[in-house]
Amino acid sequence: MAHGLGRLWAKLITSSIPKGVFLVPVPMHPTKRRERGFDQAVVMAKAIAEATGNPLSNILERTQDTPPQSGLHPRQRIENVKGAFKVKSGNITGKKYILVDDIYTTGASLNECARTLKAAGAAEVCAITLAIALKKPSSEDPETGHNKGNL
Repeated sequence: MAHGLGRLWAKLITSSIPKGVFLVPVPMHPTKRRERGFDQAVVMAKAIAEATGNPLSNILERTQDTPPQSGLHPRQRIENVKGAFKVKSGNITGKKYILVDDIYTTGASLNECARTLKAAGAAEVCAITLAIALKKPSSEDPETGHNKGNL
């Protein structure tokens, strides 16, 4: 499904991607990738790179095998991915990057990836996602992230 969605998405956004910008998939931890058998962000970023002629850059790696972001409160998501990414070897100073991910929920992973790239010298970092998760109304306690009815 990721291959088909990636190709379709690439056709729709090709004209919106500036030439010469490096496409960087938000990386999955190697353990999770082995369990799943693929990394959907990589698959989709490859499709966009092929459609636009822009270079695919796997310059980021996830160094921490963090718990899944789903089910976490927005503040917990930020803490969950803090320091979870690093730039692999190479000079990124002055270059422009577009992070590619499947779903934007709170932006915690994208923000941490962007922070990591900027700290390493990237001139500009933007992001694109295939989908945006809409916030569901809930009875969740904003401080703890737990359902108030189950405390």
